[in-house]
Amino acid sequence: MAMRVEGFEDALRMFDSCIDNTDKAIKEALILGGQELNRNTREAVHEAANAGYATGELEKSITPTKPIKNNYGQFVAVRPTGTDSKGVRNGAKWGYLQFGNGRPNSRKHDFKSKAIKASEKKCTEIAQETLNKYMK
Repeated sequence: MAMRVEGFEDALRMFDSCIDNTDKAIKEALILGGQELNRNTREAVHEAANAGYATGELEKSITPTKPIKNNYGQFVAVRPTGTDSKGVRNGAKWGYLQFGNGRPNSRKHDFKSKAIKASEKKCTEIAQETLNKYMK
């Protein structure tokens, strides 16, 4: 892609438009990648919690956040929200499922790693396609 730039102001305008496009591309890629990770996390939680007594409320409460910007960059968090019908926080159930309940023989399910591994390739493809779309 060849661009003709004459003068400092033209160069600044070109860089500003690239930065605006990059911000839009990053937000779109994070939203789409968050949806993919959300789907895989729900599947992993369903698989880990499927012991005959699970109600599915934890699985249904998992949602991706909007893109968040901090000092390290932008990110999306996929996490449980709210409480179930008995008033138990879904975040607490998430922790017990992932790490066990603290007893020596408690069952631990590493569902987060499974979801991340299942999502990594697809999220990378989504990010690349989105950046390619905005950088044309």
